[in-house]
Amino acid sequence: MGDAQFFTMKKKGSVDRNDLLSHLLMSRESSHWIRNAKIDFQHSKSCGKILPATISTNDKKNSYICSLKTAFYRYPKQETSLIRNRIERHLLRTASVPIGIFLQMLKIDRHISIGNWLQSTNLPPDLEEEELKEITQFYSEHYQDFLLTFRSVNQETHPRLFLSLKENGWQLIPARQVYLYHREDNKWKTKKIVIRERKNLLKSDLVQVNHQDLLDKDLLLIHRQYTDLFINKHSPFNPQITLEYIRKLFEKKVLEFHGLKDPKEDKLLGHYAIFQIGKIMTIPLIGYDISREKELGIYRMLFSLILMISEDRELTLNMSSGAGNFKKLRGGKPVTEYTGVYTNHLPKISKIGKELFFSAIKKYGEGILQKNEI
Repeated sequence: MGDAQFFTMKKKGSVDRNDLLSHLLMSRESSHWIRNAKIDFQHSKSCGKILPATISTNDKKNSYICSLKTAFYRYPKQETSLIRNRIERHLLRTASVPIGIFLQMLKIDRHISIGNWLQSTNLPPDLEEEELKEITQFYSEHYQDFLLTFRSVNQETHPRLFLSLKENGWQLIPARQVYLYHREDNKWKTKKIVIRERKNLLKSDLVQVNHQDLLDKDLLLIHRQYTDLFINKHSPFNPQITLEYIRKLFEKKVLEFHGLKDPKEDKLLGHYAIFQIGKIMTIPLIGYDISREKELGIYRMLFSLILMISEDRELTLNMSSGAGNFKKLRGGKPVTEYTGVYTNHLPKISKIGKELFFSAIKKYGEGILQKNEI
């Protein structure tokens, strides 16, 4: 990327895209946008905030973004190979069959996920305590046999919601480990590896392209790169985003797309997309040409660009889970992400069974996540 071609990011104010995303998701069946999200989607306004909710019953192919069984059983079952302790790995594999039967009996997927934008790393609404009480009362009265949940809650980016959940009868269940780059923290910004990779980025022949520069042929490649990396290479339980959904997210500017192109071939080799609420940004989409990754180190360059944008705009970056060593080397702070669950309104037998399962995860889950950087 020659100096003349390097794009200098300008500071931008927070863009509230909640309305756009909510109306887009409401406009068609959710599986039209995300193939493995066969749920009902609704939204409401509470104290001026758009509040989406997904209502799930039971589809064994649903992604973890809308299925508790996938989030806490199907997906982790696939990832037992990441457990470093051989005894723990063996025990988890042995226990997987009876656990699956138990969860089926509990109807664990009969749940409502409040504040769920159907993104890999969700940005839940930062609710006041009174708002949370009102919402909890509404859903517990209208859906008396549905478990209530809040996805992607952590103590650092949503401290008020975290505390309100704890103090109002919700349990916080460890779900995964994510990596944060705080806007106030200067340590990661001055790490030698971060500085070195920025210099390497500037020396590269690849050209950065921004949202307004992308063409429909690039969107086709974005869909292919994302699918190759996250669905074909990693797991079918990742969100199976359709090409039409990418086109709509791009067209309506719900997400802000960026990429790297080979100027000789005029071909997009990698991409990422930003979602921002307030002072927090996430990367719901990222991908690259896996046939060129080893040769060019495209992921490192994309990662460097993402860090530069978060620094330039003074945003806290939630870089989601996975690639723990890679993210920690570049200053990412490992933080436990929780799913809030509310069971107090459920019929007695259903409540006891679900609380038994969640108690086991609370007792053992966080330690396993931290030790294995899952």
